[in-house]
Amino acid sequence: MAKIQSSLVQWTYKSEDDHFEAFDALTNLHLEKAFQNKNSHLDLRINNKDYKVNFQTFKAETWGATFDVKRTELKGKSRVNIPSHWDPMNNSETKQIELKTDSNEFQEVKDLFRATSSDFTVKKIERIQNSSLWQNYQIKKRQTDEKNSHSNNERRLFHGTSVDTIQKINAHGFNRSFHGKNADVYGNGTYFAVDAKYSAQGTYSSMDDKGQKYMYLARVIVGNYTRGQKGLREPPPKDPTNPTDLYDSVVDKKDNPSMFVVFHDVQAYPEYLITFCQS
Repeated sequence: MAKIQSSLVQWTYKSEDDHFEAFDALTNLHLEKAFQNKNSHLDLRINNKDYKVNFQTFKAETWGATFDVKRTELKGKSRVNIPSHWDPMNNSETKQIELKTDSNEFQEVKDLFRATSSDFTVKKIERIQNSSLWQNYQIKKRQTDEKNSHSNNERRLFHGTSVDTIQKINAHGFNRSFHGKNADVYGNGTYFAVDAKYSAQGTYSSMDDKGQKYMYLARVIVGNYTRGQKGLREPPPKDPTNPTDLYDSVVDKKDNPSMFVVFHDVQAYPEYLITFCQS
């Protein structure tokens, strides 16, 4: 029941730039479960710090720091429907659906991959269906569209991974705390490539013991962006005199970027998992 309920409720926290940001899907679930169980508080980790969330005051507290949390029931226009082409969820939180090779959906994803990675063979493509992650992503996209006064804020980008992180990403989404594993040149966020050939490199998509490699085709809210730099923990402000109005993401170069970095986990959805190998 708590898993079903979590897709109908959004927990957010007030960030340093004074905006309310959505918790990741797993934390959202833990918060809602504790709230439904009428717990007085919940201990959790936010931005690498331990906090106690008080359900009477709706405050998250730690030594020397306090910020607001908010619970919003998603009704009417706030509700987000799952895509019509998804297979039935049947009360499951996450499903991994292998696409038929003769389907248009399979061919579209394969073509995007092979546009820059023709020396690899696609073994299979799976659609990742996670209703909570999708809900949180779409809410964030809606907020970004409203903030930027346009809807051209989303891109489909690639993210190489290893076999041991697939189930974590499918269940909980991309985790920026892993940023240091492969790259941090443009900031301490989650990295996505425009071209599949970049993510296919062994540094990003390591080969398993069967000789297979793995890559996600993700939906990413890039919004308004600027060039990143090492050490960034969030995008820089658009105007130094207004530190609360931040860019949405950063890139390797402003003109024709090949790499995007996001700093909020809900800014990306792992839509397809591509299993491939060297031709």
